[in-house]
Amino acid sequence: MDKLMSGMLNPLGALGDRDALADASTAIFDDTTMKASLPKAVYTRFKEALVTGAATSEDDMKAIADCIFAWARTKGAVASAHWFFPMRSGSGGMGGVCGAFKMDT
Repeated sequence: MDKLMSGMLNPLGALGDRDALADASTAIFDDTTMKASLPKAVYTRFKEALVTGAATSEDDMKAIADCIFAWARTKGAVASAHWFFPMRSGSGGMGGVCGAFKMDT
């Protein structure tokens, strides 16, 4: 059986002796990455909006989304999904419709 077929039948076996979790949480688009990736003016306006509660402009939202997409592609991403977990009172899991309701997009 060839290596590809073997990996498909036993995906954990394709890892060999390597720990499957060794690469977990190594590519995170956090505040440091955002600051380094976004134009300074967009980053500043976004951070101010978080504090003041002001709306983020459509242009800034597009710049942020494009930045995240470009960053993810450098990490090898070939597909994406928007998975929103609120940072307050809830995980977005159980009853996730209410927990993940967004008005900004």
